[in-house]
Amino acid sequence: IIRMSGGGRHSTAASTSEKFSVIVHAFRDSRFRNFIILCILSISAIMWLNFSSILYLRDVLKFSDNQIMFFMTAGAIGVALSIHTTGKFAEKFRSNHVIAFLLGGFAIIATGWCGLRPEMQWTLKFTLPLIVLGAIISAEFFIFASKGMMSLVQEKDRTGYTSMWIVGTSLSNGIPPIIAGWLISIFHTQGYRICFVISAVSAFTVALFWKRFHLDTVELITDAHMIVKPTQPLRSLQRLAWMVRRLKRDNNHKNQ
Repeated sequence: IIRMSGGGRHSTAASTSEKFSVIVHAFRDSRFRNFIILCILSISAIMWLNFSSILYLRDVLKFSDNQIMFFMTAGAIGVALSIHTTGKFAEKFRSNHVIAFLLGGFAIIATGWCGLRPEMQWTLKFTLPLIVLGAIISAEFFIFASKGMMSLVQEKDRTGYTSMWIVGTSLSNGIPPIIAGWLISIFHTQGYRICFVISAVSAFTVALFWKRFHLDTVELITDAHMIVKPTQPLRSLQRLAWMVRRLKRDNNHKNQ
């Protein structure tokens, strides 16, 4: 509209130096930089397990697609039902302590995956609890990390801070699966367990650093259980289940 005749002032594109100056300023913020580094290491630890565990279920433990879909759905339901408790839990403890606790628990879960073997009788009993707990911890970590990021962003250069967050999370989400796939293709079954060990060791190590990192001076997730409605994601899960049943029914009709 402003480019039309009589539309008012003309827009001016920001120069390249102006675009990078806000990023440089955010990078100079040592507290935020250390926070991003911890987040990169934490998300990487989570991705080592999240990526390799799904392939492990299919290729080593030989679970069917329907069983894997059931496991993932149970994990999503666990996340939806745990938000209320997470919000109240966060009101009593500081965010960095909660993150350290979550990553410590994730390290235990990653270690537990090493004990899931096709020949063991307890594999079927412990697979579902490990998946559900891992999904809950992963989701809760992202909640606390995102809230912590917003509390550290300065209003003046929020574009630079947000850019650092996006780049950091993208790298931590993309690099571990590539390396994990390479390890699995070389070492096969042992490659999965290497990924589990890397996830456990890195999660536990980063948890120690989180405990010393003072993320906030006041509780960050106050009344989070009032902001997030635990039952809201269930409608999406119901829709997803309906789509899966319909797809399966259509496939059965085609086979007949």
